[in-house]
Amino acid sequence: MTTTISISSLKGGVGKTSVTLGLASAALAQGKRVLVIDLDPHADSSTGLAVDTRTACDVGTALLDKNISFDKALSTSAWGRVPLPEGADIKVLRGSAMSSRFDALTYKQTLYLLSQKLESIKEDFDLILIDCPPTLSRLTATAWATSDRVIAIAEPTLFSVAGTERTLRAIAQFEANSPYRVESASIVVNRYNRNSPEHRFRMDELRDTYGDLVAHTVLPETPEVQSAHGAAFPLHFWRKSDLSEHAQLYTRLLAGLLAEAQPTVSTETATTDR
Repeated sequence: MTTTISISSLKGGVGKTSVTLGLASAALAQGKRVLVIDLDPHADSSTGLAVDTRTACDVGTALLDKNISFDKALSTSAWGRVPLPEGADIKVLRGSAMSSRFDALTYKQTLYLLSQKLESIKEDFDLILIDCPPTLSRLTATAWATSDRVIAIAEPTLFSVAGTERTLRAIAQFEANSPYRVESASIVVNRYNRNSPEHRFRMDELRDTYGDLVAHTVLPETPEVQSAHGAAFPLHFWRKSDLSEHAQLYTRLLAGLLAEAQPTVSTETATTDR
């Protein structure tokens, strides 16, 4: 069974793409077949995956052209050079600025488009990760309409906490304006520094405000991660510095997101299962 997860934030710069790549790495380490859909026009996930832009068209073009099926738009990643467990594979629907043209269409035209396009290839993957734009756009809406889970990425800072509230309000607005209901929503705290009084305060604030909606697994600030990203290498297979503890956090986070016992949640009740 395929699980589709949208990685979202209505505030940029919180490490949304890093979390996308970390989850992809965790899935590969477990022998899963992974598809990363880079809907962010900045295409940072595609950069981190070192996608060969010559192998296929970008996701924006594939979405908007009815004559291009997604199986013809799949790109390979430099992560494929890593000796992966048996069965593991990664493909990418690469991002580009072309995706921004999507917002010129009407809400009705775009809401179902990603889900419809995915039908032909969805069962070829165990996990689909969608890196969403940092805005409540048509691209974000079509991603949420396609997803089993939506996670909001937050840093333990004032502005990021405010951005988290905007993201949850946007999910509620999306549910009110469409026939879709987000099955499971979680807040994932990224770049946490336990030695920072401000970070500890904001972490407590998030838990007090949103309760169990905040994932138990918290991702710390780990500068060495950028070395792995810069070398286009999955964290779980990086050997130039010890990232095993950080990689294990992503393994735990993914396990929670993929857990079978997931109740239907509303952003109003703010409860979820991890």
